Amino acid sequence: MTATLDEIHRDPAILDRAIARREPLDIVTAGVVAATMVPRAKPAEPDFLARAQRIWGEAPRGKPLSEMVAEGRD
Repeated sequence: MTATLDEIHRDPAILDRAIARREPLDIVTAGVVAATMVPRAKPAEPDFLARAQRIWGEAPRGKPLSEMVAEGRD
């Protein structure tokens, strides 16, 4: 997507559309690309299961949390 500074000043929604589409936006001044806005990569989702397995292994010792909660309700 390409837009001039004048176009962005007249219609700031151009920026919103580029962001929503996650596409780069070339900003042109005097017929030359002066800047390019590039979307950041999405942050990776944390892998909680892998982290827990690294800390406690495949089968942690002790009672499962669900069992402890059930006992606490009695």
